[in-house]
Amino acid sequence: MAYSIEEQIEEYLIKLPREAQEVIRGFDWEGAIEEIGEAHELNDEEVLDLKIMAGLVLVNISPLEGLSKKIENSLGLTEEESLDIADDILNQIVLPITTEASENIASKIQDKNLDWGQNLNFILSGGSYIATLEETKPVDKTEPKKINIDTYIEDKLLKK
Repeated sequence: MAYSIEEQIEEYLIKLPREAQEVIRGFDWEGAIEEIGEAHELNDEEVLDLKIMAGLVLVNISPLEGLSKKIENSLGLTEEESLDIADDILNQIVLPITTEASENIASKIQDKNLDWGQNLNFILSGGSYIATLEETKPVDKTEPKKINIDTYIEDKLLKK
């Protein structure tokens, strides 16, 4: 069973943090793409292709770095035109969405007492922000026992 691009984008969208999902769904990025397409005199088919490329970038399926080249190849535009369109997408869609999503996430964890253990939990959880909300055990802040490496090696060699 083949999936449409829109279904694939939605499938990846639901894998993003809830805050990012809310911002992407609340932002009229498709309307912004239409405005960009109109400003660059693209036809309806080219605008649809541009929406697909932008959607893939928004849900992290396609990297932002290669967007201008994809626009150039897919729409048959010059390098300069494709760079202008990619720049418009970045400034009018990607940056506002990522900024708002980051602010939403930061405001939710701002009052939380985060420590290195929570950062470790976040990384080990595969990027789940829920892991940062769980309390970790307090860290023993006593000075670790200092070991002289030469003495340590001699002790280990003499014990053999």
